[in-house]
Amino acid sequence: MYLAFGLGSIVAPSFANKYRTQNVMRTAGLAYTLWILSGYIATSKGLSYSFVMISVLLCSFTQGTGAAIMWISQGKYLSNCVLACQERAGLFTSMFWTIVSGSQIFSFLFNSFFLAHFDPKLLFIVDAFISLISMIWIGLLPDPFIP
Repeated sequence: MYLAFGLGSIVAPSFANKYRTQNVMRTAGLAYTLWILSGYIATSKGLSYSFVMISVLLCSFTQGTGAAIMWISQGKYLSNCVLACQERAGLFTSMFWTIVSGSQIFSFLFNSFFLAHFDPKLLFIVDAFISLISMIWIGLLPDPFIP
């Protein structure tokens, strides 16, 4: 995953510059969803060990590449927001990191509750669904107006 992240960081800026940032982030988000679903594959019974390993490794490589593209695109979008409204630069940055940190806390609590009360395999499906919903929201982000 981290090897793919490093290699993906080389090509990520070209994607971020060539296409609408929100579309790039949405497409890269699919890699996160695939990686989440690889957990479902890994916990499924009756699959061969080699199939599971190849699937998880391919999804991890895809997720690493997608993560590089996602983080470069997020930085570009945040920078464009700052350029559009420089007097609120600190606000945009603090909102971004508050949402990232808050989502991690919420995710840990939600997953702990879910695992205590439901089938662990179902968690991968629910998390993948949440990932898909977030990609829709990313697509709804407005384009920052840069004067």
